[in-house]
Amino acid sequence: MGLTRARGPKAWLKGTALKRPRYLVVAEPGRDLTRLALERVAAERGWVMAHSPAEADALITCGPLSGELAAAAEVVWEQLPGPRARVDVDSPTGVESSLGHVLERLADDDFQCRDATTRPQEQPSDTGHAYTDKSDHGGMDQGGMDQGGMDQGGMDHGGMDMSGPGGIALASGGEDRDGLEMDVLHVQLGPVLGLWPSGLVVTVTLQGDVVVDAHAHHLDEAAAPERVDARVAACERAARILALAGSRYAAAAVRLRDALQMGTEVGSADTGRQIDLDGELAGLLARVQRSRTLRWSLRGLGDLKDDQIEKAGLPAGDQGDVHDRLIASLRLAADPVAAAPTSYGHRHRAVEALPSLLIGRELAEVRLTVASLDLESRGVFPEPEHGPDAGGADAAGGAVAAEAVA
Repeated sequence: MGLTRARGPKAWLKGTALKRPRYLVVAEPGRDLTRLALERVAAERGWVMAHSPAEADALITCGPLSGELAAAAEVVWEQLPGPRARVDVDSPTGVESSLGHVLERLADDDFQCRDATTRPQEQPSDTGHAYTDKSDHGGMDQGGMDQGGMDQGGMDHGGMDMSGPGGIALASGGEDRDGLEMDVLHVQLGPVLGLWPSGLVVTVTLQGDVVVDAHAHHLDEAAAPERVDARVAACERAARILALAGSRYAAAAVRLRDALQMGTEVGSADTGRQIDLDGELAGLLARVQRSRTLRWSLRGLGDLKDDQIEKAGLPAGDQGDVHDRLIASLRLAADPVAAAPTSYGHRHRAVEALPSLLIGRELAEVRLTVASLDLESRGVFPEPEHGPDAGGADAAGGAVAAEAVA
């Protein structure tokens, strides 16, 4: 009879982390190719994008971080429990080796012991400081993006108006639209937030779940933003909307996004595969268009009129509601000959005008509205033929348990 060696908690945690690591990504604005390559390779290995720092085994940063984004990454890192690992990825070609370093770090008992004994201990505090929020990401499964629902209550990673003990945000009083006093809460969305443009920071003032004031700014982007194929960018935009809406089609959109990106990297040499991919994208578009649940949950949300589009400097294709922009994104992704109707000059104007588009909307609608707009700091190819200022198509979302298809 053989003897079985008992496994203690330490061995169990280590084995779990090595078998299927959960990771968080903090990407420098403009590092989309690197981030997309990381998410694709990690998914191929069976790794999972963590929902929050508390359940993550690794923090992976894309590009050199600085300033506000670097401070946010440090807060996220301190929230990861051990065993944990942190690596930097500078380019798509460095993804494989970086993921290998993660496994080496997680398996290194000496490193983990040193890390556990030297990491700072949290001290109780009655005052709030920037990037001291200990809430989670509120649902960040970007790797699979196949969520049945996403709790967006604690979506902030720092910068909230935290005056309570332990960094807990407390509401103050304020007059609502009817002249009655109502609790007011200040919440910061970004810069580290799942299904959210890299480096975008939006600070909102809430009365209940309604935005009564908002401010937005974009962190400095990379000196030379990586250029992403227009169809890939459109497919990712659609995937984010579907994930925030809790749609089961989100996972398919992510898979097709990765397939499109792979086709771009190899020059789309496999014509037969490209034809099949175009057919799959067309099929996804048809299923989303037929979904009564998506129409019911997204219609009327983030509705932008002509005057708002013009004032914000957004592309004409962004007119309408979140559902309209979802369909427009999938149409662009499914069209192999479509020119990229993407503006290179509108993003900074759009971020400046974003607060006016968010005031009066519910918090869930804010997430979906931002996800449906092209606010990433990246170059997109092929370039539009009609000039750099042309227009283009580019939330706790309501949880949807199942799709009803007409």
